[in-house]
Amino acid sequence: MPDNLQVVPEPQAQLNVTYNGQNGDYPDPISFDLTEGDIKQIVSEAIQTGYIPGIDPVENPDIGDFVVDRFNATDDLPQRLMVRPKTPFGVDLKAEIYLFLESKGCKLSEAAGIVTITDPEGGVWDMTIPQKVG
Repeated sequence: MPDNLQVVPEPQAQLNVTYNGQNGDYPDPISFDLTEGDIKQIVSEAIQTGYIPGIDPVENPDIGDFVVDRFNATDDLPQRLMVRPKTPFGVDLKAEIYLFLESKGCKLSEAAGIVTITDPEGGVWDMTIPQKVG
């Protein structure tokens, strides 16, 4: 290699993943400049193999609609990449609320955008689900 040629290393980043309500850091640094598709492929394979501490292995993780956030380095932190669902904390909040209410003995039904909750004592609650119209 000529003396005047410098090899510039790829900018490395820490990768954090939230999946299925679990969170963990990918053990190895990865290139900050990877495409979103490449990052998602790495994450998918890592979840399948259980390579990310804190995230249980999943045979076919579905991360196609996940978000890849990029954070440039600061004085205190290195470059970071975060892969997360579009929903906060990686959970389907509506499904979690349904599961919670059912675990408390409530019966739920839904028709025309209205959720009816019947509590264990027979009380009935109508809950309108906000929807985009037009």
